[in-house]
Amino acid sequence: YVRLIEEVLRRIKSETNGKLGITLSLGEQTSETYERWFKAGAHRYLLRIETSDPALYEKLHPRDHLFETRRGCLRTLRRLGYQVGTGVMIGLPFQTHEHLAEDILFFKNEDIDMIGMGPYIPHSDTPLYQEAHDPEENFRLGLVMIALTRLVMKNINIAATTALQTLDPEGRE
Repeated sequence: YVRLIEEVLRRIKSETNGKLGITLSLGEQTSETYERWFKAGAHRYLLRIETSDPALYEKLHPRDHLFETRRGCLRTLRRLGYQVGTGVMIGLPFQTHEHLAEDILFFKNEDIDMIGMGPYIPHSDTPLYQEAHDPEENFRLGLVMIALTRLVMKNINIAATTALQTLDPEGRE
């Protein structure tokens, strides 16, 4: 599929005279793949970290998903010239306010360009449902995280998504 994405990017770039910004979000890839897609016309890449705490990341991901691999991909994207987007979940099981503060510092230290933050909303049949935080608290924390991130990183793009709207009808507003 790497070649297919590359061909689609080249076609879009050609048909729009290179005037259209293209954002990809296709997970962890090799440096070579990221470079091919960049040269073919991709400008931005979204790769969510979910949490910047390596121990929490490990606790919530399968064994074959490594924090250092994800962070390495973000750094590779930056090195290749992409505008880099990432984001975190708010209200993850076992997450503390300190984790969330560290997430904001991670965005700053990694020179992230775009952020997406959303609440963790578990289904009642999932293994971590009992560990989930209160939805009202997750909504409040979501607003606090957006405000604090804006204060720390004044020129970053912060996505206005419908995730908070899931918890409150006016969440996106």
